[in-house]
Amino acid sequence: MKNISVTLLIFLVSCSSSKIISFTSFPRIQKGTNVMVMSIYGVDELHGLHLFDLAKKKLSETNALLYMPEQEYSLLEKGVPKETIYSNQISDSLKTIIALRSKSRYILKVEVLDSSGGSLFGSYTANELNRYNSPFNQANERNTAVIAFTVYDTDRNITENKFHVKTQINPLTIDEDGGESRINFTSENTAISKAFMKGIKQLKKGVINN
Repeated sequence: MKNISVTLLIFLVSCSSSKIISFTSFPRIQKGTNVMVMSIYGVDELHGLHLFDLAKKKLSETNALLYMPEQEYSLLEKGVPKETIYSNQISDSLKTIIALRSKSRYILKVEVLDSSGGSLFGSYTANELNRYNSPFNQANERNTAVIAFTVYDTDRNITENKFHVKTQINPLTIDEDGGESRINFTSENTAISKAFMKGIKQLKKGVINN
């Protein structure tokens, strides 16, 4: 069982890539400050909570993270409409409440802009692999995700930075008599999680001391 887990880990590392594909500037977050994470747009509630927990652990040594859906009761008491709590828009009223009442200097907005999940298995003949003879789609068993990160600084009243992360996970390819088979060990959610953590690691790199 252990050998299978190691094999899958090696496969994930070798067959996946995550990279920043666009940015306005690299993130700068002051160490020791609170960061309010908005409801993660483009995933279901449980996956959003899972992603937030990963981010919270990753940044636990430098910053305290709060998740707006988990702060629902407190925010409702402070006058934030429920639709605002689950919105992906940083409104002026939200900026004021976050800055003055929740004691969070930064607002982190995360949006899954695009994602796709490939089929579990594919088998192709040599003829099908010839792009001149067949409208062959090389991405049939590929999982991808593109996530946008926006950091808003309530102290300076500016959008600190924006950047996009793209993750691509290719299937395991096995050569077979001139053709090939492809096995997709991962999922669309795996690609989303990897892109998300790439963005969180980038945020951590930008943490600055007081």
